[in-house]
Amino acid sequence: MLDPSIFQDLEKGLNETTDTIHRLVERQGAIFKEGKKDKKRKVWYQDTTTHDLRNGSFLLRIREEKKEEFNITIKNRHSDRYIAALYDLSKPLSKADMIFDRFKFEEDIIPKFTSKYSASVDFKTSQMPKFETFHDVLQLTPTLSKLGISTTETLSKVNNFEANEISYDLGDIKFDDEKDKAKVQLSLWHLSDRSPVIVEFDIDVELRDSPKKGSKELEEYPTALTVGVYKLYMALQGKDIVDNTSPKTKTDFAYEYRKT
Repeated sequence: MLDPSIFQDLEKGLNETTDTIHRLVERQGAIFKEGKKDKKRKVWYQDTTTHDLRNGSFLLRIREEKKEEFNITIKNRHSDRYIAALYDLSKPLSKADMIFDRFKFEEDIIPKFTSKYSASVDFKTSQMPKFETFHDVLQLTPTLSKLGISTTETLSKVNNFEANEISYDLGDIKFDDEKDKAKVQLSLWHLSDRSPVIVEFDIDVELRDSPKKGSKELEEYPTALTVGVYKLYMALQGKDIVDNTSPKTKTDFAYEYRKT
């Protein structure tokens, strides 16, 4: 997480962030190629009143990308990579109004260099998603029945929380001469027109090949990128732009949010 206060002036905060990345990456003999692209959207989560999905290491996130364009993500996140891949989300069902977009397995690094692995499935729809009960979730991912949540358990917006998100693709980092690269991304959450309440810095490293059935898929992260990302993350910890007091993830922020 980065210090939200440096983004009171958005351009200044973005420039300070990219300048810091350039300096640290060059010290590693790597290359950071900038390519700023931004996307604005609204974000919220849905769960039961007792947060049964989160207690089962899952999240249901909805993003309103623009008018009549919604993205639904169902994700299993866990510190153990094999538990994160335990539920087979790679073959979801499709409803008439929801189109399967993609399956993804990824590694997130949170303070202090703790890995969280996640398997997720995305859907797209042109209509406001309606998840009124857990039964509606099972219509897309029936494997979640293993969580033991009653099909009649109602779902609602977590803490009635909704964020205005600006997401930036800042560019790519190459740590060797191969084609593998890490994507550098930034997400800013606003609750009003004021400065952001939380800023997430993300380095995205994908598997070399498309996920295949079996545990071997979890070992295919490019070695040079893995080592390079680790060194970059550790170097960032001593910089003023980092905020080590904020919640570990944006999801944590939403679930811990209390309106004042």
